[in-house]
Amino acid sequence: MDREWLVPHFEKMLYDQALVSMAYLQAFRFSNDPAYLRWGEEVLRYVLTEAAWTEGGFCSGLDADSEGEEGKYYVWSRGEIIDLLGTEGETFCRLFDVTEKGNFEGKNILHLRELPAEFARREGLDPQRLEIDIERWRTKLLMARWNRVRPLRDEKIVTGWNGLMIAALAQAYGITGNDEYLVAAERGANFIAERLVLPGGRLLRSYHGGRGSVPGFLEDYAFLVWGLIELHQATLSERFLDRGLRHAREMVRIFGDSDGGLFDNGRDAEEVLIRTKTAYDGVIPSGNSVAALDLVRLGRVAGDAELHRQGESVIRAFSGDLERRPANHLQFVQAVDLLLGDETVVTIAGGTEGTRQELLREVHRRFIPGLIIGSEPPGEGKAEARVCAGGACRPPVHDPEELGTLLDSLRKG
Repeated sequence: MDREWLVPHFEKMLYDQALVSMAYLQAFRFSNDPAYLRWGEEVLRYVLTEAAWTEGGFCSGLDADSEGEEGKYYVWSRGEIIDLLGTEGETFCRLFDVTEKGNFEGKNILHLRELPAEFARREGLDPQRLEIDIERWRTKLLMARWNRVRPLRDEKIVTGWNGLMIAALAQAYGITGNDEYLVAAERGANFIAERLVLPGGRLLRSYHGGRGSVPGFLEDYAFLVWGLIELHQATLSERFLDRGLRHAREMVRIFGDSDGGLFDNGRDAEEVLIRTKTAYDGVIPSGNSVAALDLVRLGRVAGDAELHRQGESVIRAFSGDLERRPANHLQFVQAVDLLLGDETVVTIAGGTEGTRQELLREVHRRFIPGLIIGSEPPGEGKAEARVCAGGACRPPVHDPEELGTLLDSLRKG
């Protein structure tokens, strides 16, 4: 909220958690820096703790205020820190810039002015020991914070925002193999299928108070399809691909326009003065940009030329906006890159579920532009991976390490 990047908007929205965790996960894939993976997983653990709905799915967010004060739940006085941590509190306060005066309305927002390793060197401390101490201090502060009056939680379950979180969790599962992420993603997808899809297949926007309401908008379809694609690519389960295809085709039918692009509102929604088509990627990506990416990906994964053509059509409809203001259409840039860039197809075939997942993990831990993962039925013994890129297919590999070496060589090439 300020030029110093100190004061946050204390409200925590589900879509922000999903998008930032995916950014960290992609940064890890690109750099192999474990810090990015740790930060992404910390966000996801927060969501699973604070936003998961008991029946499946995820609540919309937490308020900024508690007891009528913005940020009160999250800020600290220096005295509180010293009381909780004793003499170690002095080190904590220097590290997190905690003072008697405070930096936010008389209290302190905890923040790092330098990396812990740099602080340790300056203070003559052991960097590894400091990292252990930080986790211990954080645990004490978190336990104390649980006794405060908590911000209210918005318990609406919004289909589109849940789709983003499903995508993030599926990506995290693909990288780490942590079943907790997969279970949460599947529960979210199943909750939507059971509570937010009408008998005729029409998707609803939100669920609250025991019922779903409001016909879904373009972003609800596009974001949910994104989540289902990521679930399929992480697990190769055909049921998620089938759901994604069904919703994608329905999306084109309900929101499509013969002049190109997709309307934000469905043709069956309440009458509006103007049916708009949004391509601008703001706080969250636009429905059209995500839909374009979905359609091109599904067209390739499922071998559906019509879906691929429809994705290309959406991109062409907004190509002028994209050319004039590319920085305002960054999600669209990804769709264009997928459409025009090189394609890498990895097909997992045969083998037991365990050996298939070992190969999949090697794929998902890497940043591979234009990646499409295909599947052939499982079997006995070890699975094999067939990699095709740059117009050539490599001999099948069975060993995960060998697959990793092959994928790394393609990226360097």
